[in-house]
Amino acid sequence: MKHPSQEDLLGYVLGALDAQEQREVQQLIDADPELEEQLLEIKSSLAPLDCLDGSGGPRPGLARRTSETVASFQKQLELENRDRHPVTDQVFADASRAQESAFSESSLIERIVRPTSWSLSDMLVGIAAAAVLAAVLLPAVSYTRFNSRVVDCQNNLRSLGTAMLSYSNNNKNGEFPRIPDEGNGAVSGIYAVLLKEARLIDDDSVLCKGRNFNNVAFSIPTRKQVEQAVGCHLEHLRRTMGGHYGYTLGYHENDSYRCPTNQGKTYFVILSDMPSQRLEGRQSNNHGGRGQNCVFGDGHVEFVRGPAYGDDPIFVNDVGIVAPGTHSNDSVIAPSHLSPRLLIR
Repeated sequence: MKHPSQEDLLGYVLGALDAQEQREVQQLIDADPELEEQLLEIKSSLAPLDCLDGSGGPRPGLARRTSETVASFQKQLELENRDRHPVTDQVFADASRAQESAFSESSLIERIVRPTSWSLSDMLVGIAAAAVLAAVLLPAVSYTRFNSRVVDCQNNLRSLGTAMLSYSNNNKNGEFPRIPDEGNGAVSGIYAVLLKEARLIDDDSVLCKGRNFNNVAFSIPTRKQVEQAVGCHLEHLRRTMGGHYGYTLGYHENDSYRCPTNQGKTYFVILSDMPSQRLEGRQSNNHGGRGQNCVFGDGHVEFVRGPAYGDDPIFVNDVGIVAPGTHSNDSVIAPSHLSPRLLIR
């Protein structure tokens, strides 16, 4: 959550967010004095709710006041109509009876078109009703927004999965993008550079949840740009060239590093949302820590809740460390800047 909306802040005040979202908003508020001021304004606007008495009802006499107001309005209409259109008293009597039979409708219209007839107590009751309605609707709105983000991310990963399969089909060894043995590009994020170099990626933003990467225009660098980069610029490219996603580190077998090959494995994760260092099991924070979208060896995309697919951890190998897998079926998804060569030494 980069910046909470008014909806998020209202949900935080009303306690309508889930635990993870509540913690995220609290962290952002602690770090941003302006957000704290917005929160105080929202709390101040809801302060009249504290004035409600135990009954929670309107002030006594509301029905009488409403009836008197409607009757006065009706009498004024009758006088105006008499001045404009001379008719018999019987016609007015019939019209009056018809209006009395529709008293509830007149009352509702009166309250809408003449808001000054509302008392302070009436307004407090209305505010309370609105607050209850918000508490009911906000979780549903939050869930809808969450699902929308998950689907957008899945569409991006599905495109990347197709590019991965095409890359392996064009490779005589059937390998997915291979992380180089050495050089500036010997990190997992090089997969994006290789896919773009093979013209299998048309839009760089497919690697991002949005059009920007940390509010900076994002583009996949060329292999030449990576190799020529030094210092902080090189570190920046390594950390960002894989976008918001992580790539498999391959595996270690017979003292040799192996690159995964396309064997259509439905359980083998080759790409996923970027892992996090602060969440349990290193699961991704791209979707509020609820789970991550994963691309599997056969190209299908699935949202996986928690840091493991079944009993198989996604972000560590079978011995529980961030390093290449211990065998050909042990996939480890790593963030863009990690190098499998350094990890296996």
